Amino acid sequence: MNTIAISLPYTPYAVPVGSGRATVNLTGNALKGLSFSSSRVKGILVTRAKRQMKQDTYLLALNAGVPPAGAVRFLVRVRSPRLVRRDQDNLIAGLKAALDGIAEAWNRNDASFHVTEVRFERGKAETLLEVLG
Repeated sequence: MNTIAISLPYTPYAVPVGSGRATVNLTGNALKGLSFSSSRVKGILVTRAKRQMKQDTYLLALNAGVPPAGAVRFLVRVRSPRLVRRDQDNLIAGLKAALDGIAEAWNRNDASFHVTEVRFERGKAETLLEVLG
């Protein structure tokens, strides 16, 4: 069986928004590269980041192939230049838009998706979602 892997060129901790000067952390409330505190603007940027992540994973999942019917187990690898251990619950919540994009591309209910393993590695910023077994 071929391995199905979807690779995003960023992590949920720094999703690029707009021209890429600002990044949004989808696992918390932090916005980097912004000099204002308007909650409405923050909400708009978080929504844009989630939409971007969903669209990116949708297109990548269409090209990655479709796993067999049934439950889908994922191994998530988060690579970042700084090796910092993060809270896994917040990471999985930050990937909700990505999992929604995959579910839409594969025409599946994301209730059958299970993140069974999370690994944090040092390297170029990337989020890799691999289908297990």
